[in-house]
Amino acid sequence: PVPDPAVAAASAGLEPAAHFAPTPQALTGDKWTPDLVGLLHLVFWSYSGWDSISTFAGEVHNPKRTFPLALMVSVVLVTLAYVLPLSAGLLYPGTPHWATWKEGSFHEIGAVIGGKALAGLLGVSSALSLLAMYCAEMFIDSFLLLGMAEQGLAPRVFAKRDKRFDSPYVAIVASLVVICVFCPLFDFVMLMQVNNALTCLSVLIELVAAILLRFRSSDKAYNAGPEEYRTPLGNMQMLAMLLPAIATVTLVIATTLFMVDFVVQASVLGFILLGGMLYFVCAERDLRT
Repeated sequence: PVPDPAVAAASAGLEPAAHFAPTPQALTGDKWTPDLVGLLHLVFWSYSGWDSISTFAGEVHNPKRTFPLALMVSVVLVTLAYVLPLSAGLLYPGTPHWATWKEGSFHEIGAVIGGKALAGLLGVSSALSLLAMYCAEMFIDSFLLLGMAEQGLAPRVFAKRDKRFDSPYVAIVASLVVICVFCPLFDFVMLMQVNNALTCLSVLIELVAAILLRFRSSDKAYNAGPEEYRTPLGNMQMLAMLLPAIATVTLVIATTLFMVDFVVQASVLGFILLGGMLYFVCAERDLRT
């Protein structure tokens, strides 16, 4: 049998009861209400990005084996990277109550658990993690823009590559400009909400396109495609697998359009209009029709 987490924590010398007691707001009589929309966006942002690997699929050797293996390993590592620190912060005796957590609280938790050494190590790991996320996102976005330019969906200038490193330097510079312009204008929460909405729109298009292509294509046409990129599922199995994802991204889009700050809503609609304008200006006629 699987032991109850609280019992297991108590047997390890931890004190879960201290952290699952009434919140400070409840003790002082102040009403505390959960921010469910904020929770949805934060969880989605924390676990999003899996579809991004498709932007550089052509750069991967043996994707039929590499992609599933990398995704399985990554899901486990990412989940542990969230669950283990949160569990330590919630259950270790002497750490701040979860309702008082703010930016920098994990450094305080690290200091309680392992002293200044662990707090410093957390600072270094956080910096390296942010750098890795920035590099990965820049890599993904630049190759996405490169691919759009090569397909005639964006100005051809973004398809230029460096002669020595073969990197899409124009697309990288363009992504950097966008980052430098918008980061000073929005706080993290607003940037996260805009990013989530636009990400969900693109994912929704990908999922619906995958379903339509699978059901509209004959078995002969499907089997004629590259074996390395086929999804080894039947039509109904694939539909059942994708429906929960479609429901999730639709919910995130709906909350962004109707339940967040007006500036976020206006930004999302502005980016959608800008994308549509660029498509009709840059896309070739055979692609539009």
